[in-house]
Order: sequence, then structure tokens, then C-alpha cells
Amino acid sequence: MRFISIPLIIILLTSTFMLLAINSAKDTTIKNNQIKYGINLVSTIAIAAQGPIISQSYDEFLPFTESITKNDTNIQEVSFLNLDGKYLANKTKDKSTKLGQTVSPDLKKQLDTILEATAIENTKENSIDFIAPIQIGSSRFGTAIIRFDLISTK
Repeated sequence: MRFISIPLIIILLTSTFMLLAINSAKDTTIKNNQIKYGINLVSTIAIAAQGPIISQSYDEFLPFTESITKNDTNIQEVSFLNLDGKYLANKTKDKSTKLGQTVSPDLKKQLDTILEATAIENTKENSIDFIAPIQIGSSRFGTAIIRFDLISTK
């Protein structure tokens, strides 16, 4: 009896560790896919925002913000900022708005250092901010931001 239980315990422990490793790999793959999707989406809307921000046709941002928040349930917020950090367009899941407000000086400083589409994880709010400069060549005109809920795989 004792000889049967030792191999059984070893098999159970090995199976448990394998399941934990598989779940961890699955979580990593899902998070990596979410990051790729977010980077691609914020890059695309930053390119699409070039015309409206240069021509100062800020009403054209409304369809972007509406369709993006409507089509993805993991998106908490979509924002377009000018060079001064003022919200030109903003749509949140909870229907609040920051339109016309300005980001904090610390956030403004951080945004100014971002030169390409970037993902910044905010564990406190369980979200990821995808940020991309709105620019043509080396001329910067503003910033596009999409905030996603972190996808839970638990």
C-alpha cells in the first residue's frame, strides 16, 4: 500500500505543477495578444486623428470615440489630447467626460516622452493605457490614449 501511494502522490504533484504552468502560459499569451491589439488600435487612431487635429475639426473625433468604446467591452476610455494636454475628445465607459480639462503636469511630462505607441500597465486600476503620439514626420500635434481593462483569465 505504501509503495502505491508514493507514486500516486508524485503523479498528482507533477500533474498539478503542469496545470499551473499551462495556465500561466495561457495568461501570458492572452495578455500579450491584448497588448498587441491595443498597440495596433492606438496607432491606427493616432494616424486617423492627424487630419482632424491639424484642421482643428475636433467634432470628427466623436465617431472614433463612439465606435471604439461601443465595439470593445474591455475599453474603459478613449481620449485625444492637444500638445498642451487638453482633452479635445474623451469617451468613458461610465459616460463621464474630461472634455476641456487638462492632464496633470506630471502626466503631461510623461506623455511628452512617448515617441511611439506604448503600453503602460496600471495595476492600481487594473488597466492598461495604450498611448500614441499624433504626429506627421517629426511634428507632433497631440496624443491618443485608449485605456483597457486588464483581461482576467481566472
